[in-house]
Amino acid sequence: ISDSLIEINNRIADHLSDMGFQLPERSQRSPHMFGATIPGRYKGNLVAELDKRKIYISQRGDSVRFSPHLHITDHDLKRLLETLDGLLK
Repeated sequence: ISDSLIEINNRIADHLSDMGFQLPERSQRSPHMFGATIPGRYKGNLVAELDKRKIYISQRGDSVRFSPHLHITDHDLKRLLETLDGLLK
């Protein structure tokens, strides 16, 4: 389970890093969830925008938390990452 979740989270984290999110080093992240600081250029409500699209994450201050489940598919990941790209362009 841990190996599967870390693979999913690393895919998300790598994409977020490329988009300008700040993340802890891989060695500092747990396999089942991680947080990322939203880029300062984004002034919207990221959680609310994702929620409208039935993508659910939580927010603590200026950081968001990703904790995908094992049933996440490649389609789900693609939809998340494309949606984030569209919101933060």
